[in-house]
Amino acid sequence: MEFYAGDRLLAQDRAAPYQYVWAYVASGSYDLRAVAWDLLGGVSTSAVVNVSVTGNYPPVISVGRPANNAVFGAPARIPRTIWF
Repeated sequence: MEFYAGDRLLAQDRAAPYQYVWAYVASGSYDLRAVAWDLLGGVSTSAVVNVSVTGNYPPVISVGRPANNAVFGAPARIPRTIWF
């Protein structure tokens, strides 16, 4: 599993339950997505989810399945996991 903010690769996780905690995220708007690969080379990309982070200091964000266009105040933590 690969986790992206826009075209920037944030992390890879090769073991279920496939999750990533994105810490110290600056204020701004981010388009998040995940890409899953299977053992036969098949690939599936999640829908893009836009989240906005607001606040005066870096929040901690757990990438998961927030609602599209969700807004989180700092410190933010979104404790949801992507399940495939």
